[in-house]
Amino acid sequence: MRFYIHVTILAFFLFFATQIVFAGPLRITSENYPPYSYKFAGHAEGFVSNIVNIIRGQLGEEHTEIIFFPWARAYQNLQNGLTDVLYPMALTVEREKLFKFVGPVFRDNIYFYRKKGSNVSFKTIEDAKKNVRIAVTRDDVYHHVLIEKGFTNLDVSPSQKLDFFKLLKGRVDFVPMGELAIHGFLKKYSDLDDSMFEKVGPVLFSADTYIAFASHVPDEVVQRWQGALDEIKGNGVYQFIIDYYFEQHKD
Repeated sequence: MRFYIHVTILAFFLFFATQIVFAGPLRITSENYPPYSYKFAGHAEGFVSNIVNIIRGQLGEEHTEIIFFPWARAYQNLQNGLTDVLYPMALTVEREKLFKFVGPVFRDNIYFYRKKGSNVSFKTIEDAKKNVRIAVTRDDVYHHVLIEKGFTNLDVSPSQKLDFFKLLKGRVDFVPMGELAIHGFLKKYSDLDDSMFEKVGPVLFSADTYIAFASHVPDEVVQRWQGALDEIKGNGVYQFIIDYYFEQHKD
């Protein structure tokens, strides 16, 4: 009987403690990955940042600062429970076991890009596993998926910007990137430009981008965010944001 009472009290305490933790604002993090997310004038910008802030406004959540980290650190912090939310994150089978997800917020087709004028090419995905070097960012979706597909010729970097600099300097042959995202990504860096790179080979895979939540975040919180996202998809706000970033920002 005493054991039952102790277990009941412990269960109540754990439930109550969870409610206390999430009475305050969520600890939200991101990385500099334009056009999805980037920091400008001290604020989080980018189309997924805009979606996140609209959701927070709809749910009446406090607009605390979104903290930016290099991707590998942001990913580890979420996995270790040091933060609550990380965006943008592409969904994979492995990540689905680690986190909870709201989305999708975007889909893109992923290709390899090479330095403009390079004669290094390939016809099939299997060809790209041989005699070439591929730059990827540690623990990002390209890194994980290419490993799952059997690639071992990967040169791992701490950031995607560094991946493209490796490509320019001839240290690697290819860099993977979404065909819709690449223009907005390169545009945010004065020392990178569309004219420096070109798409090569067939599509590698399609990636769905989500807002990821740590496993300790209660399901009801995740469900509220999903409901808010579904609402802005239904009322036209979501499409307005997408059109703004991928049509008006082409030039």
